[in-house]
Amino acid sequence: MWVAGNLPGNALGSCYITWTRAAGQFMLLDDAGLPSVASQNSQCSLNVASARATDSGNNLTLSLPITFKPVFGGSRGIWMIANGSASSSTLAQLGTWTVPGPVVTNTSISPVSGNGAAQIFNAVWTDTAGSANIATASLWLTGSSTAASAHSCYITWSRATNQFTLQVTETESTFSTACNQPAPC
Repeated sequence: MWVAGNLPGNALGSCYITWTRAAGQFMLLDDAGLPSVASQNSQCSLNVASARATDSGNNLTLSLPITFKPVFGGSRGIWMIANGSASSSTLAQLGTWTVPGPVVTNTSISPVSGNGAAQIFNAVWTDTAGSANIATASLWLTGSSTAASAHSCYITWSRATNQFTLQVTETESTFSTACNQPAPC
């Protein structure tokens, strides 16, 4: 079985699982497109211990417990092909599957309320693809939820530069500055 977002014939970046009767073995192609007994690649994982091949008359059924990784998110085609001793099937797409993509969530802020001229805030974000997938994160302190709020402080951290950008709005205009450490508003 082959779950792919690319065209048939290119196993790179896919979830391609094979089963061989002679060895009674399931194999998942690795990220280079080579057969491997490893149970995962960067797109999916196969629970090999629970995978089953069952014969019933003329039918072979493969039960494949697959977990897709968020990085493999999107609409995917499900392709099948089999080789027999006397003949073979042709590669055919028999289904589609949509894998949820990575989701970034605003998880928490602490403290959630308080007062004073200075405070260390701890903001937490969660990404289903792993925290390293978060490229930027921003915190906005404002008296209003409108985009053009006067007297607000908007801080953005960038993974690429490992810097914070501070945008302070005193009126309706905004200025920005980059700093290597959090700057006070």
